[in-house]
Amino acid sequence: MKTRFFKASLVGLSLAVLANVAQANEKTLPPSQQLTDSSVFMQHKEKYTKCVLEKAESFSQVTDIDTAFKYAPIACRRDLLQIKKMLIGGPYKIDVIDQLVDSVQEGVEIDMVNHIFNNKIKAARH
Repeated sequence: MKTRFFKASLVGLSLAVLANVAQANEKTLPPSQQLTDSSVFMQHKEKYTKCVLEKAESFSQVTDIDTAFKYAPIACRRDLLQIKKMLIGGPYKIDVIDQLVDSVQEGVEIDMVNHIFNNKIKAARH
């Protein structure tokens, strides 16, 4: 009977220690990383990415690729501005926010170019 109680207490204590370690890890992340790794930030970024890819695909079907590459990000700028708006409430200075937003935009534009070229290559093979 004592061993069951001891084992149960040991398991309970282990779980409590693990929970405290997880909370401590969250608190040790710098505030900037807590913000950019947050689910809200990731949702905004995914929405922007999805918009740009869809617009680029649509535009590339009715116009040349260069025009699609130029105007797809512009068509989705509202979603990019939502990211900037969210970051303004965080621990960043405005020039750092601008750099982060530019970085997100540049990454999405790279993904867009790769996505459209992959689609064009697939279409050419069929």
